[in-house]
Amino acid sequence: MSDIIKKYIDATIAFGKATDEGNNKVGNKQYKIINDCYLQLKEQGKLNELEEYLNADNDFICIWVATHLLNTVSKESERTLQKIASKDNMASFIAENTLNEWRNGNLKL
Repeated sequence: MSDIIKKYIDATIAFGKATDEGNNKVGNKQYKIINDCYLQLKEQGKLNELEEYLNADNDFICIWVATHLLNTVSKESERTLQKIASKDNMASFIAENTLNEWRNGNLKL
């Protein structure tokens, strides 16, 4: 696992924990880290390295990876988001909203 991927994965986990705890300050900090890593991977043409995490054990890893891969592996990403959206937790709310925004053409990646 590259340093950027490790940083990305760690930040998605921390984002999920902060979201579950309602800690917006930490969540926003982790979002910035996730986004910075995403942009680096995109710039380097290495987004495909995230694919192995589409079915990770942590819903927040899956949400972020699926979101960032919607342009490249959209069917698999949508399936991952739909699976999480069918649950009953905060992650499901985020996954459902992400899918809706994507399908409505409002999500720019």
